[in-house]
Parts: sequence; structure tokens; C-alpha cells
Amino acid sequence: FYNFFKETISSSIVKKVMFCFYILISDAFIIFLYLLFFVKIVETIIYKISDYIISFELLFLSILCIAYYFELFRGKAVNNLKQSPSFWIVTALFFYAVIITPFFMLVTDEFMKNQRDIYNALFAVHYILFSFLFLAIIKAFLCRKPLTT
Repeated sequence: FYNFFKETISSSIVKKVMFCFYILISDAFIIFLYLLFFVKIVETIIYKISDYIISFELLFLSILCIAYYFELFRGKAVNNLKQSPSFWIVTALFFYAVIITPFFMLVTDEFMKNQRDIYNALFAVHYILFSFLFLAIIKAFLCRKPLTT
């Protein structure tokens, strides 16, 4: 999504923030891989760290979606949003990120064990929303326009 938003959003400030975030998330990922392969850590800690990284990434993606909407509504009028590939992608990504972020932020090992049915239902919602995101990406390709329009 980094390259997609880099092409879609025109604000230089947002692009600089995106690059800083890109460096930050890359560093976090490298540290995570180092801990995973070279430091003996407990499996629950691995899940917790990966959930934090995912939550941080999803929060930032939702902020980028809001930045896209600001540019979209402040710029020239788009004739038909249904034919705008980037609108489909950003809208699906926004709903996915906003709805699923609390799940990744709040889920704990205790919650997974004690509330297994709720955990499984929330994970099912995660997969359903992820499916809608992919369907929106398919719809964007079917618009037969550049994805960043």
C-alpha cells in the first residue's frame, strides 16, 4: 500500500510522513525477525509483538485513507466515484483497518484461552473484511483505469 498511496496522495507532507513511517515499520520488522530467529523468546511474546506491529500499521493506513479522502473532497469533483479504482481500494482498506485494529490491539493470550468463541468470531470477521478488501481491489481492476485515479 506504500507505493499505492505514494502515487495517489499528492501532499508532500504526507509523503514525508509516509517515508518516516516506512523506515520505522521496516526497522520494527527487522528487530522482530532478529528476535524471532536469534533470541529465544516465548511464543506468546511473538504473537504480542506481531499484533502490535499490525495494529500500528493498520492505524497508519487508516490515517492515510483519511488523508486521501481530504484530498479527494478538497480537489476537483470526481464525476463518478464508482468508476474510481483508488476510491474502491481506499474505502475497503479504511473499513478493514478501522474495524479490525481494535481486535489486534486488545487480543491477549488470556482472551484467546478464556473467550475462545468470541476470539474465533472476531477472527472470522477479520477474514470476511479481508475478503471484502480483495473484492474491492478486483473491482478496482475491473474499472479498467489506472489504479491511482
